[in-house]
Amino acid sequence: MSKASALARYLNQTAAWIHYSSAAPTFDSYGNPTNYTTSTIRCRTERYNRLARDKEGREVVSDTTVYTQSAVVVGDMIEARKVLNVSDWPDFDGSIVGYEAVLE
Repeated sequence: MSKASALARYLNQTAAWIHYSSAAPTFDSYGNPTNYTTSTIRCRTERYNRLARDKEGREVVSDTTVYTQSAVVVGDMIEARKVLNVSDWPDFDGSIVGYEAVLE
């Protein structure tokens, strides 16, 4: 059994995902972001406290980790919480089959 099929069975929840199309969101005259897409992703959410580093390298405490096969990146939003850190999950052949996202 590959990691991809094992991970797919594990993803029994869904979450709202906001993916920004550039590194930094752009805003309209009312302060609303304009360069994003929204979708619902299959995931597994686990809640436990852990130390993580944000993209500036600061240590922060996170209480939520999300596992998914969707290509989330640092700065995206999952369930209205900012993604602080993302780790790839490689399969045995080296291909990426999933992601571990630590939320703010």
